[in-house]
Amino acid sequence: DAQGMTEFPWFPAWQEQNVVVWPSQSGFVRKRVVFRPGDVTGVQEIVLTRLVPIRGTVRYADGKPAKNIRLTADGDGFGLDQGMASGVSAEDGTYELLVPPDQIYLVVATGTDESGEPLASTPQTGFAILPETPVEGKDFTMQPATRVVGTLLSPEDKSPVPNTHLTVLQQGTALQDLPKVQIANPDGSTKMVVPQKAYHLISDENGRFELFLGD
Repeated sequence: DAQGMTEFPWFPAWQEQNVVVWPSQSGFVRKRVVFRPGDVTGVQEIVLTRLVPIRGTVRYADGKPAKNIRLTADGDGFGLDQGMASGVSAEDGTYELLVPPDQIYLVVATGTDESGEPLASTPQTGFAILPETPVEGKDFTMQPATRVVGTLLSPEDKSPVPNTHLTVLQQGTALQDLPKVQIANPDGSTKMVVPQKAYHLISDENGRFELFLGD
């Protein structure tokens, strides 16, 4: 309601399994809240965190603005959920991605030129997004993409494996390699924090696959 209150009167008090609630509001982090209904009494307060913008400009190698380039941001932190956002560059090459704070990020730009040839750029990584602190100047220069090809083989007889799903992970800079970067870690977690982007592929009838990446 207008005071930010909501009520769930149908949780049974005898329930022992955890319940996950996902508060959702435009411009704020969609963060899971986990609790046991039988342990909850009175009003529970949930504090929403504002999304923070990553901004920059995408250009072609000749310096001209690059429009309609797809950008993705993949984050990682000490929480349960990884931040992510996607969008396309505007007519003047500018872009804005709204992402959850207290995570480190990998931002990737991909697209095609006028003839349909794949383009990519060196990824932006090795930086953190902090609360209420926009990040500017994460710019990209589009170049012909690097074509990565391979063949999926059976471990038994090394024969090609056709029509099979596979995932390729592109990793950014890990938090342990950023000694000057600090992000919130309220529970004292020791997890490895590294942002990564997943590419989901399917091998062809000959077991071959390909993808296009920046350098």
